[in-house]
Amino acid sequence: MNKRIDKAKRNTIIIGVFIVVLMVGSVLALFATPFGERTVKAKYNGFDFVRTQQGWTVWLGSQPMSFAYLPFDLENITLPAAINKDAEKIYLVAEDDEQLNSQYQFTRMKSILYYFTKMRVVDACLQENGCPEEKPIIKCDETSAQAIIFRTGNETKSYKDFQCLVFEFKTGYDEDTNKTISTNTDLEMITEKIIYKILGIVN
Repeated sequence: MNKRIDKAKRNTIIIGVFIVVLMVGSVLALFATPFGERTVKAKYNGFDFVRTQQGWTVWLGSQPMSFAYLPFDLENITLPAAINKDAEKIYLVAEDDEQLNSQYQFTRMKSILYYFTKMRVVDACLQENGCPEEKPIIKCDETSAQAIIFRTGNETKSYKDFQCLVFEFKTGYDEDTNKTISTNTDLEMITEKIIYKILGIVN
């Protein structure tokens, strides 16, 4: 029980630290592009984006938020189903954390969604085998699931499995280029699309 509590506290601290870093970075982005000199580089769905040292910065009220990609760059990514923006909690399952190299992308997504919407993104598993005891077990065919699942596969695709949204990323070795196929770019693009969607920047 103490181990479970300690890990929960650790996760809360990580999210808290990330939110602080997010706030500091946003303030730096604000000073990097003074209000008097702000030039709109792109406009999407009524939102103005400015290129800053932190990336493409958009103002959500008085709070600047930076992204690696513009919404235009992600239009070819289709979410397999709507995400319940009013959900108090959404489960997140990364079935192969080592290959997905997901720590930063997932922590960033959880922190941004909690900061702007108070939505909690909770790490979970689909089965008990190999699942840390602090993570809940979910089943996609249960109404309460509301989960986003990331896994590696033979091709990059997305689909809905009952209450779960599933994103698969192709990994392996490309014999033509003699390089290992990386999921980092795909993962970053998908998580940014989800953030845009829940924040209401894209319809």
